[in-house]
Amino acid sequence: MPRPRALQDAEAPLWLAVLLDYTFSDKNAQRAARLDLLGIAHDATAYPDDIPHWRLAELLLRWA
Repeated sequence: MPRPRALQDAEAPLWLAVLLDYTFSDKNAQRAARLDLLGIAHDATAYPDDIPHWRLAELLLRWA
């Protein structure tokens, strides 16, 4: 059975790391997608109190 397209709040930081690793691997994403993900990562790390995990999960799902 496929996993539903959702993230648990606590999984969001882990998925951010996984997606960043993927975009900068040999199978890297397109430049625009990479820049969008970097923007999300910057905001999540520079302003951690302003982006709760549920919001980060929303942003990552939208990006994916």
